[in-house]
Amino acid sequence: MPSERGCFHGASVTLVHRTLSRLAPRQADSARCAYIDVPYAVPVARPLPPEYAGWEALARTLRGQPISALIVAIGGPEPAERLAALTVIDIAGVLPGTLLDWIRTLPDSEANQIAGAVQAAIAGADCREALRWAGFARIGYEQRGLATFLVPLFAALEALEDEGCEERAAAWEGAAGWLCEHGLTLLAREDRAGFDDLSLFAFERYLDRPALFPAFKAMLPTRRELALRVSANPGLYLAGLPERAQREMLEAAEGAGGLPLREAWKLLYEEVTPDA
Repeated sequence: MPSERGCFHGASVTLVHRTLSRLAPRQADSARCAYIDVPYAVPVARPLPPEYAGWEALARTLRGQPISALIVAIGGPEPAERLAALTVIDIAGVLPGTLLDWIRTLPDSEANQIAGAVQAAIAGADCREALRWAGFARIGYEQRGLATFLVPLFAALEALEDEGCEERAAAWEGAAGWLCEHGLTLLAREDRAGFDDLSLFAFERYLDRPALFPAFKAMLPTRRELALRVSANPGLYLAGLPERAQREMLEAAEGAGGLPLREAWKLLYEEVTPDA
């Protein structure tokens, strides 16, 4: 079942589980709070608005319909029918201009399902197609601010890695710079919920990528609150990284006004090491 915001059903639950399951119990509890009393917003599936009632039954009737009929349904006035069509359509058969129009104009519940359809299309995609879907995911996140679009973005980047595509390094570098720039924009306008979503889907999961680690570290001197956040919750960001990288990030955080390295280091190893 698609969710109202946050993530289409399954994506948010899986990602939150992966994030929290790698932490010690004490850290998992603290993962719901970040930098000083700021709530840590974990995206969760929400019930759909009432206008989508009956979409499941409609999806069963639409399954197997030609793509032209599904496109007509998605362009129609009935929310439940639009959503139902989006759950069964092969998005790869939709013209780019039509897909971009849907991303821009459809309500959030339906835009979230587009993100799910894009992710489904990435399975088995070649290098060219994976890059194409990464572009659509980026546009979706830029234009709608829905964290669901980060799911296919990273799925596409991982597909480039899995296939050994020549474009993978450049794609990660481009994504890293853009994600960090957007993160700074969210912090500057005090959109902490938006930053929490970005952090959960990107910075807390992918700092082991060579392109994202230095780009994220470069953010710290520009926002003291981020340096405090990283040094106060080091397990969220640094668990699983080599010790050298952990120390490098925490030294940067200390230099940017975060907790002293010694204190942050103690927090990191208290958090990531379960109690005996």
